[in-house]
Amino acid sequence: TDNPVVIRQGNATETVSWTFDTNGTLVISGSGYIGAFPSSHSSPWYHVSNAMTSVIIEEGITGIGRENFSSLDNLKSVSIPSTLKLIGDYAFMGCHALEKIELPEGLATIGSHAFYCCRSLTSITIPDSVKSIGKEAFYNCESLDSVTIPNAVTIIGNYAFYKCTALDSVTIGNFVASIGMYAFAN
Repeated sequence: TDNPVVIRQGNATETVSWTFDTNGTLVISGSGYIGAFPSSHSSPWYHVSNAMTSVIIEEGITGIGRENFSSLDNLKSVSIPSTLKLIGDYAFMGCHALEKIELPEGLATIGSHAFYCCRSLTSITIPDSVKSIGKEAFYNCESLDSVTIPNAVTIIGNYAFYKCTALDSVTIGNFVASIGMYAFAN
């Protein structure tokens, strides 16, 4: 609808709050790190996860924690702020409908399994500020057809792009010191 209504809201931490509206949009606001969860079932917005189609993370948020948005089957879009420095382990794992995500300049770390099995993700441009790509970060992103890895990245973890069967364009920066085992294998 044109005028979505907030139907759920709460806090993730003392400095981070969230709202969920009738359009299926989760908005994360506040400052700092969202927090880490032991599983997707323990996130504060788990009870609305099946209806969630988009996530907007507002300016001021600096870190997406472990399992913050994993296994959101209907999540198609994510808006990430320029203040983000960390995408934690398993952050978007299993978000099968996620098609595109713009990673901001200033992001330093993409954790292990961060986009594992995001099967609809078609391309990713990793910002110049990223220094490491965790193990299995884009494992089985079967629609991913291009990736650009900048000069700042020095480590590409084991299996980072494993089973990305549509991958036909890879650009790797000049300063990668370590490419993990089976990083680009099918």
